Amino acid sequence: MTEFVERFTSDAFVNQDIAKQVEKDLKINLKISPHPFCSWRSYPDQKLKTIETNRHGFRSKKLNDYNGKNYMLLGGSVAWGFGATSNDFIPSYLIEKNLNEKDNVNVINLADQMYSSVEEVQSFVSYLDEINPKLIITLTGTNDINRAMNNRYKYSSLHSVWLDFFAWGNSLGIIREQSYIKRFIKLFIRNTKIKNIFKKDYFNLKDYKKDKILIKLFKNKIDIINTICEKKNIKVLHCLKPDICFKKNRSSYEEKYYSFLKKNYDYDFIISSFNKLKDQFFKNNSKDNISYKDLTNCFDDCKETIFFDRSHVSNQGNKIISKKITDEININFSL
Repeated sequence: MTEFVERFTSDAFVNQDIAKQVEKDLKINLKISPHPFCSWRSYPDQKLKTIETNRHGFRSKKLNDYNGKNYMLLGGSVAWGFGATSNDFIPSYLIEKNLNEKDNVNVINLADQMYSSVEEVQSFVSYLDEINPKLIITLTGTNDINRAMNNRYKYSSLHSVWLDFFAWGNSLGIIREQSYIKRFIKLFIRNTKIKNIFKKDYFNLKDYKKDKILIKLFKNKIDIINTICEKKNIKVLHCLKPDICFKKNRSSYEEKYYSFLKKNYDYDFIISSFNKLKDQFFKNNSKDNISYKDLTNCFDDCKETIFFDRSHVSNQGNKIISKKITDEININFSL
């Protein structure tokens, strides 16, 4: 393995104090919980120095303050705002700010870390009736590729870890036990090792090959969201997110990280996967009320450091992504 590149030392951040605070909030302070509708979500009402969540666990403003048009943002950590120094620099806030120069809209951020197309669809279906959006925005791609690269389909390691922990607690009789004293006694007397009970067949009905997983994941999402939105006359913008592999003018830090990536990960699989998504979904697929935007080249004019790892970007990177999405909305949709 070549020299490890520590992403939170990147000059994508204004200074190292801010970078360390972002890392601390993401890796130590932020609390995340299993969720019955969306697989997992951040705890509600967290007020960290660089991250805030509302009472629903969304990185959004209070829903009861929303009086205009509702737009729904779906995606993984980039859409959620991983690495931003405050909520003011995450895509949902920036898109809303840009759009509100012309109209009163509310961009509700249903994205979260590690969400793939599976969790995007879960979030979409679970809250469509309550949010009643005029527009759906998806900003995605990388996590589907990561699922395929790790030969997983509809589940991640978080699913199996949490379920194995629950099975362990259930076997000890402490899950439904109301008495704290009895719970402690059972835990002390019956303490056993956590077993890996829930394996692939528990989550997937078919064992898809690695090279088939990506398209299956992405197409399922496209089919479900587009079909429902066409029926309900909801507009949709699907965006393929940027990746350091496609940035033309990489800074010295980005070049170092890019070299690290090429030597330590399945680089060819990453590139071919992005190209598959581009060819199948992001070339001439747009039609009335449904549009596709390839954002992999959106940093071509940037010589400064935008990426601090393969996928995640600086505040400036989020501004550029959000401006591109805003422009696409203004060009393609009358809302």
